[in-house]
Amino acid sequence: MGFFDSKWIVEFEYSDGFFSSYKTATIEIDASSEYSAKDKAKSVLKNQFKYLKIKEARKANKEKGSYQVNYTISDKP
Repeated sequence: MGFFDSKWIVEFEYSDGFFSSYKTATIEIDASSEYSAKDKAKSVLKNQFKYLKIKEARKANKEKGSYQVNYTISDKP
């Protein structure tokens, strides 16, 4: 973690194969900017899934004194 890095929540969409359903999930990344967070998430996830789309990145919520991430996976019809 660099000096200016902070926690980012990156939301992405993925699929395991051509006929598989699309799922949405989130991952927590240490980065210095939104672009850097998306780029790091893509490099971490690109070898795990056949289809990957990075949707958005936002700073993690620090209000409660800790970083809380809700990991969600939802199927699209």
